[in-house]
Amino acid sequence: MYFLKNNKRHQIKIKKWKSKKNYFLIKIENISNRNKSDLLKNKEIFIYSKQLKKKKDEYFWYEIITCKVYNSEKKFLGKVKNIINTPSNDILMINNKKKEILVPFIEKKIIQKIQIKKKKIFINWKI
Repeated sequence: MYFLKNNKRHQIKIKKWKSKKNYFLIKIENISNRNKSDLLKNKEIFIYSKQLKKKKDEYFWYEIITCKVYNSEKKFLGKVKNIINTPSNDILMINNKKKEILVPFIEKKIIQKIQIKKKKIFINWKI
């Protein structure tokens, strides 16, 4: 794990962490007082994906990019080009040769099935 300061990586070791609603509280090794911790306040901490544990049906956003997308009739719609974050929900940006399709990432309602190993996503969407 590391954070960036002046475009340089600074390695850190996390002793403990706790998940809150929209953020994490962490205890960093060798930082024992508020003055030292204030230097890292509101900094982005980068974690290598290998360090994170996933449950069986979980995936990372980068695994979704380039997945082939099919509708409920198994018609190929295109490949995921990007994921856009919005306050209400994330949006899949699907690109095919004809056009770009924006699909809200709402599981169960629109996103029916994700097969990460096969790089396929099935959605409830008609064109």
